Amino acid sequence: MDKIKDQTHRVMQLIFSRDTADIYQKTLSRSWEILREAGLLIWLVICLVLVGGEWFYRNSIRLGSQTRSWYQNLTTGSGGADIDAAESMGNTGQALLNRLRSAALYLLEQARQQLAMGDPGAAPAADQQPDQPVSTPTPPIVNS
Repeated sequence: MDKIKDQTHRVMQLIFSRDTADIYQKTLSRSWEILREAGLLIWLVICLVLVGGEWFYRNSIRLGSQTRSWYQNLTTGSGGADIDAAESMGNTGQALLNRLRSAALYLLEQARQQLAMGDPGAAPAADQQPDQPVSTPTPPIVNS
């Protein structure tokens, strides 16, 4: 029985000693710092993905608009009903894109602020039409 009592006394001294409390306090404090900094890193990576996705979206829309203009210049001889249907589909698509874009602007602005990035501004917005029509080369006509 004395052996159990002595061992219990030694364990209690280890558990309740001042050094043990300091060690556990430092461990918990460091663990919290690690978790907080890892969470911030994850958030910044998410923001970077959002900003990169927005950049890709903007350039895709620009490329799509240029491709559509080029294709429409090639098919200028089509009927009027086809043009009206294409315009209707284009207007519907544009309205959808405008809604999605306005919903995402706030989120992207917050991501840019978190990454300390300014508005890129150099690229034109997707919903702005260029002042000058895009000139496309006309393919040569081959007589057969």
